[in-house]
Amino acid sequence: ERFLTAQTYYEWDAKLAYQHLVMSLQGEASELLWVATPSDDIDTWEKLMMRLRRRYGSAHKQPLLRAQIRMCIRQPKESLAALASRIRRWYTIAFPDASGGIKEDLMVDTFLFALRHAPWFVTLQDTELYTLDAALRYAKHLECCYIDACEAYDTNILNSCLSYLCRMASEKNQEP
Repeated sequence: ERFLTAQTYYEWDAKLAYQHLVMSLQGEASELLWVATPSDDIDTWEKLMMRLRRRYGSAHKQPLLRAQIRMCIRQPKESLAALASRIRRWYTIAFPDASGGIKEDLMVDTFLFALRHAPWFVTLQDTELYTLDAALRYAKHLECCYIDACEAYDTNILNSCLSYLCRMASEKNQEP
């Protein structure tokens, strides 16, 4: 995409854009030119861009990402923010054309599913969460309460924290 920006800025025609692109290819990407057979005929900017997109674009990654989404689980020592970021990145690549509301609902569901082994998961699952950011914020609170209660060996702390968070979530979590 940066190359397309440069092409527009410098007002290169197709022939000049092709020459600049060929000269700027490095490493594995440059192999497209010297391993191409005569039948490939990569002699225009459009053909070269199509070949690069086919080889390095995200379209071929979509099935893999969809499988990863279905099997998503929080990794050991992975922060909640890192988990949410990973889920958001996967959905952006795997479902580029999905509308915001549907994608947001799916991301929340995936986030909740990834946390299904957390001891405070039931409380998180019972709360209506409309955005991934709201789910992340609420999960962080729950995790902190759980850690504080475990460190103090006091279930009263945990119960009071959980009831407070349930009230807070029902008051602050509004549908967009």
